[in-house]
Amino acid sequence: MNQPSHTIKRILDSLPGTVRAGTWGVALLFLGLILFVTNPWFTVIDDEVTAFDVANRSAVQLVHAYWIGEAPYQRPPLYDLILHEWLRITGGDLRLLRVPSIPFYVMGLWFLARAGARLGGPPAFRNLLFIGLLWPYGFHFGRLAIWYSCSFFLVALVTYEYLRLQEQGTLSRWTMLAGASLALVYVSYFGWAILACLAFDMILEKRGSLLGQWPAWAGTVIFLLAAYAPFWRSLIDEARYGPGWNHSLVGTLAYTGFTGYVLFVSESVAPWFWWLSVPALVAIAACLGAVALHGTGRARRLFFYFIVLVVAIAPFGP
Repeated sequence: MNQPSHTIKRILDSLPGTVRAGTWGVALLFLGLILFVTNPWFTVIDDEVTAFDVANRSAVQLVHAYWIGEAPYQRPPLYDLILHEWLRITGGDLRLLRVPSIPFYVMGLWFLARAGARLGGPPAFRNLLFIGLLWPYGFHFGRLAIWYSCSFFLVALVTYEYLRLQEQGTLSRWTMLAGASLALVYVSYFGWAILACLAFDMILEKRGSLLGQWPAWAGTVIFLLAAYAPFWRSLIDEARYGPGWNHSLVGTLAYTGFTGYVLFVSESVAPWFWWLSVPALVAIAACLGAVALHGTGRARRLFFYFIVLVVAIAPFGP
């Protein structure tokens, strides 16, 4: 007898493409509805209180604080500005505080799956949506009224637009990638590191045709640098004074490993208390090893950039 997942896979594969897309769209909308309905089950966390306090400032005050290098957060303020407008529209109703995060998480899953489809075809699209729909870690943190879901959505969108651009370097696709990239660095300083990895990947992928695309390259770089003007000072201050470096090599390695564990399992279950963390770590290692050994060339490169970014952020500590 086939397993239920195989039966579902067979049914989905037998449907026309538009019907399959609609089926997944309904599943994502259902996920968003579940996240909204179950909101009262989850108490407000400290980071949400801080986000609410920052978002209550006027937009002018918030941007000015970054302009003069007195940023209230260790990240740019795009999400705070979105939350500020949402609070204004809803009259500050705390019951609706988490609503913007839900569509960000759902749309992030959709664009991540579409990016996966460009790397691994329909199976990658289907499997990514399965994981995203069932992942308890995303189910909880995807609803919180902080920048997590917004950042997730923008990373997925930038990756998707980058892969589209690789297929055909039209002006409209350059424009979409530039706009998504600007939004990403407006949400996270670390977005610049992600863009650097994608730029390096494009150099590797398009070595023979880069000279012909120099106007698009130059225009995109100039646009991003100029549009980021209000936040350069806060970025420089964060890089210089930041949250502090962990100079202990052992501590840095341990925190890097724990970050990976949290990403794939949960931060609510410490591995030294949960005996199932051992098989979970083995499963994680097996999955990552399969990607590294059997993934396509571009998939392996993106996986390598992911590892580099995780290691690069680890010295900043929790």
